[in-house]
Amino acid sequence: MRLDLALVGPQSWERMCVLSPYSNNQRANQILGFDWDAERHTVISSSDAINVLVFIRGNEVVAYDDVLRSRADFADLDPPCVTRSTSVLVRKPGSSGWQSFVVQEKA
Repeated sequence: MRLDLALVGPQSWERMCVLSPYSNNQRANQILGFDWDAERHTVISSSDAINVLVFIRGNEVVAYDDVLRSRADFADLDPPCVTRSTSVLVRKPGSSGWQSFVVQEKA
């Protein structure tokens, strides 16, 4: 199963980053590369049930969405950010029974 994130979110995003469970503002800022108040905008710092997909243009968040991990888990995405041109993800079998997604390997 393939998931093309280029088809998701606003047309203006250049980079998409995943905040995994329990990410606080410090962790969010490390991942995003700039300050963003994830603790104010989401419940990610106190939840293991979601990942937050953060869509970015330049150094600005243009959209974000909480995604239930039981529907699609992005916690194993490494690196945690992808560009629009590298945003095709594939399902990775996991022991949790959840659908984990990772970057598609280049052929």
